[in-house]
Amino acid sequence: MNIQQIIAQEGNQFIRIAYLQLLGREPDADGMIYYYQRLKKGVSKMEILAQLRFSKEGKKFNAKIGGIGKALFYHKLIKIPLIGNIIKLRINYKNDVNSRLEKIDEAIFILNRKIEVEFAELHSSIQHGFAAHSEGGRTISVKSETGIVQEPDTKVQIPIHHEVPSYFDSEWYVTQYPEINLKGLSPYEHYLKYGSEIGCHPAFDAEWYITEYQDVRDAGIDPYEHFLSNGKSEGRHPAFDVRWYIKQYGESLEGDAYEHYLNKGREKGNYPAFDRAWYLAQYKDVASMNIDPYEHYSKYGRAEGRRPAYNSRDNLKYVSRTKDFPVAYASEYQTEQNFKNLTTDIKAIAFFLPQFHRCEQNDRWWGEGFTEWTNTKSSKANFPGHYQPREPHEDIGYYDLSDVETLRKQAALANAHGIYGFCFYHYWFSGDRILEKPVDLLIENKDIDIKFMLCWANENWTKTWDGQESDILLEQKYLPDDPVKFISDISIYVKDSRYICVDGKPVIMVYKPQVIPRVKLVFQVWRSWWRENIGGEILIWCNRTNFEDTAVKSLSDAVDAVVEFPPHVVQYEIDQKKMGFETNGHFFDYQHLVDDIKQGTERTDNPTLKFYRSVMLGWDNSARRKKGWSVWYGFALQVYYDWLAHTINYTRENFKKEERFIFINAWNEWAEGTYLEPDLKSGYASINTTSKALFDLPFKGACSVIQPAYHATNSPGKIAVHAHLYFEDVALEVMEYINQIPHCYDLFITTDTKSKVENFSKLFKAGGRQKNLSVIRTPNIGRDIGPLMVELGDKIGSYDFIGHFHSKKSTTVNWGDQWRHYLFDNLLGSSEIVAGIFEQFSNDPKLGLMFPQNYPLIAPYADWGGLELECHRLLKSVGIDNCLPGRPDFPAGNMFWARTSAIKPLFDRKWSYDHFEPEVGQVGKTMAHTIERVWKYVAVSRMFSTKEFLAVQPAVESPPKKKRLSFFVHHDANCTISDSDMYYLNQLKKLSEDVVFISNGDLSATQLQKVALLACEVVSRKNVGFDFGAWRDAINFVGLERVTTYDEVILANNSCFGPILPMEPMFTTMQKSGANFWAVTDFPESPESTRAEAVGLKDHHIPAHLQSYFMVFDRKVVASSEFKAFWSSVIDVSDILDVIALYETQLTGILQRAGFKSGCYINEAGIIQGRNTHISEFNTAYSDPVSMIALGSPFIKKKISIYSEHLIEEVRELVKGYGHYPTELLVFPCLKEAKD
Repeated sequence: MNIQQIIAQEGNQFIRIAYLQLLGREPDADGMIYYYQRLKKGVSKMEILAQLRFSKEGKKFNAKIGGIGKALFYHKLIKIPLIGNIIKLRINYKNDVNSRLEKIDEAIFILNRKIEVEFAELHSSIQHGFAAHSEGGRTISVKSETGIVQEPDTKVQIPIHHEVPSYFDSEWYVTQYPEINLKGLSPYEHYLKYGSEIGCHPAFDAEWYITEYQDVRDAGIDPYEHFLSNGKSEGRHPAFDVRWYIKQYGESLEGDAYEHYLNKGREKGNYPAFDRAWYLAQYKDVASMNIDPYEHYSKYGRAEGRRPAYNSRDNLKYVSRTKDFPVAYASEYQTEQNFKNLTTDIKAIAFFLPQFHRCEQNDRWWGEGFTEWTNTKSSKANFPGHYQPREPHEDIGYYDLSDVETLRKQAALANAHGIYGFCFYHYWFSGDRILEKPVDLLIENKDIDIKFMLCWANENWTKTWDGQESDILLEQKYLPDDPVKFISDISIYVKDSRYICVDGKPVIMVYKPQVIPRVKLVFQVWRSWWRENIGGEILIWCNRTNFEDTAVKSLSDAVDAVVEFPPHVVQYEIDQKKMGFETNGHFFDYQHLVDDIKQGTERTDNPTLKFYRSVMLGWDNSARRKKGWSVWYGFALQVYYDWLAHTINYTRENFKKEERFIFINAWNEWAEGTYLEPDLKSGYASINTTSKALFDLPFKGACSVIQPAYHATNSPGKIAVHAHLYFEDVALEVMEYINQIPHCYDLFITTDTKSKVENFSKLFKAGGRQKNLSVIRTPNIGRDIGPLMVELGDKIGSYDFIGHFHSKKSTTVNWGDQWRHYLFDNLLGSSEIVAGIFEQFSNDPKLGLMFPQNYPLIAPYADWGGLELECHRLLKSVGIDNCLPGRPDFPAGNMFWARTSAIKPLFDRKWSYDHFEPEVGQVGKTMAHTIERVWKYVAVSRMFSTKEFLAVQPAVESPPKKKRLSFFVHHDANCTISDSDMYYLNQLKKLSEDVVFISNGDLSATQLQKVALLACEVVSRKNVGFDFGAWRDAINFVGLERVTTYDEVILANNSCFGPILPMEPMFTTMQKSGANFWAVTDFPESPESTRAEAVGLKDHHIPAHLQSYFMVFDRKVVASSEFKAFWSSVIDVSDILDVIALYETQLTGILQRAGFKSGCYINEAGIIQGRNTHISEFNTAYSDPVSMIALGSPFIKKKISIYSEHLIEEVRELVKGYGHYPTELLVFPCLKEAKD
């Protein structure tokens, strides 16, 4: 078929023939509707042919059709402003194609001389520097390099062969624009005549590219490779376009154009080139105007403020990831968690696919018995780490939705996890329904307690799943009487009492309204029919699925709300070659997408209509497509939780309570990899995580707090204790800890030398409380893990529980002893603590593993350590093939209590010392480090739970009684003394003989009466000088002579909640330390600091110092001249930073230089602070409250709600678990209310 025969076709037949001839296939529904609408808008058939021929698919098919090259070439000429206008005047578009082409040829011949002169002048302007010319008979002035203005020679002859300048790359030009028919012209001649006017670039300039696009330079990518794989599709310029720049900004140019752009133009917002494709993609209205984009920009766009091209400053965050790729899919196996009695104001609706039952059509199209499970079962992994196939959990199996009990179970599961309702896909084709069985069952069974709504999936059904897009199975015909038929037919569902409504109006969702002919009229018919036949109003919501209209502007007066539908309109494609893959699929960046959504930097505009946001899980349709599948790479439970939590916050901020809907894709899209239902490898992880976000629970949650059991129960079973003792000098310490076990146990000690065996045998026989003792000599291989696995592998089956400990020193860090004490204190700190741990095991037969929350100094490094693949291999070797999370949970330091049946599979592997590496001081990546990371995942695979915990230390005797004077500074913007402040004062009074209350502000008599019985003195003052000014005035008020009569002086303020733990252990510890003055936390030395408080310090040097919110001084310090001189030097300053710089940071050094010993109760706080010096706002006491609690701090700063709001709920749970402080007093300032 030739071009004339194609053009002769009309309407849908023209589009169908064009597809067949240019793409080699039938048109899909979207394509048919799109091009049909373009024809109706007046777009020429030649324009549509050009669009198809030069699409990616068209280029690949490379159709050979008689006359099409010539026709499309002249069609492009028509778009060149001068030529096109003249040609259009000479051509009668109503004649047939041959007649039109003849007239075009004739017009071109007549105009040839005039065109040659015009382009000769343009060519001359490039060679000589600057051309200022105009059309319509005005003169053309040419400025030469000498600066002399010359009149143009109107008799200039165009040479047959142009001299190609250095800036033009002929090979590049032909490669980049293969659709250009050069018609006998050289590439450069074509660029001069046509290419430069339609946005063609003359060359690729690597130096320009990496200068302009710093992200490419920083990523270390080859610039040309980046342009081909990503840059071109993103609209980046391959080079600076001198011609464009001079033409656009010539009036302001002085000197070289490129230098002007670099030095001035870029900062002013000048664009280095025009991009025709970008302009059309950015401005859809221009694409529908049948006007050349450059012509539009020149005539209208520039004046309207439209941008001519992508700018290097725009959207750099959308650049695809090129390195540091996460794992493909990060989850973990979880059993179903209980969320009973929790409520939420969020109405989470999960999209529901009904294709899990047989139907006549699917049997006919796909084979007997086809359901969605058919696709799911046939899937396979296509790259390393690809999570396929997906298999349902045994609790649900390969269910059948024609069984009403399946639907009943699904509704119960959804309700238990806070899912408000299902949105069923509704398949309706001009009166014919398909896959309606589940909704029909729901309507018939009123006892199934689940809200629901319908989404009309108004697409053609094609064989998309196996790539055969040309075969339409069911067609959306959109017949004239369809609107009435549809609304009448769907009403049987919508009238159900469980159907989702807003203010009594049922919601009907439409998947792709933009493809419905006369859609506004259709929706009007629906609304009118409902009013007349049912009464009242309906709401029509649509999904955002179309890149052509991401803000749904075209439907703003037809629909009531827009529902986001990821993965539509959120593409962030990764070059799979950068990951070392070569597949026939596509990879998109899940984590990049979520980051942009959270930061509000998405590439798409939000609709002006009500916009309900949605989330999805790890979308992956490789089960449906053998080729061209897509996977959202980098899914992680934590990232999904963050996305959902962000969406919940958005919903609360933008909708009143009854309209707080969010959508989840999906409940059961198994062949698209996004489902809430439990599966075999991750169990209930996805739906558990969803529930945590819906119920405002933290992702991980606070660790458990184990209360001591003061009356040990009967022995829970046979207990084995393994202690690997390498360091002899801590053997006595280890024995004293192990002796705290209140139950009968057998002790296995492993060590590496004969002398140690003899010494440990003697020590433990004499002082140990074990029933049976075995001391085994082992090679120094595999650290503590090798001996555990090899020596106890055949013994563990005889025991019910095992405790694993070792003489940990961690000589590579200077806090190894503190780490060991932290672990032992929580695991073996007292007989009451151990009894409390076994009480947990007794109360929960499915509890398999208990280990302390990781020591705060090691916690940031407790990741996979490059061993994730090794962990996968090890688990598979013992028959475990579950998902693993992005960051593991494991007992860093490798000490724990476990139920042996939970971890036995790991011991059943026949271990030998050959499995472990020789000891050479490794700090990671050994078999021992691998085993350390999998204990939890072995237990979970056996359906056991695990518990990370902190143990409440038993009450200790009060420190020796001392005469203490406490100065307590209070400030409150509302001039009230809160209940939490009163609690703090009461507890402080218990440790103090006298308390002086200082009010920085005007408290009423009623407020002051609250403290009358607690304070020996009340000092009221103006709010000046902050706490140091207040302490100074109070010391002066009491008198230093009187102050020195006390054994200790405490300086405190009401910036904290507390004490959340008893203060007695802190005072006992610090008294033993021998410190003359001390505080809860300290701040490390910070030279050349960028912190705000360093501004007023010499060389911005912050000295090491104690933090002042709670400080204690003994009598020697208080009586010293240095102490007196310091307080005499304090003046009232108006900036808190000056208080910190002048007083808090200096007091410690002044007293140390006077010979006094300082101390710090939580000395890890300074180490944590030192690790975060790059974060200028970081302050351990404010920014890491969970670590502070784990380390035993009695205080929580009130302003953690500003510095670390995301930790508030975890802090509440920990405080509640410890049980020492009333959690209702934790009223944080500046904390946004989450709910009405």
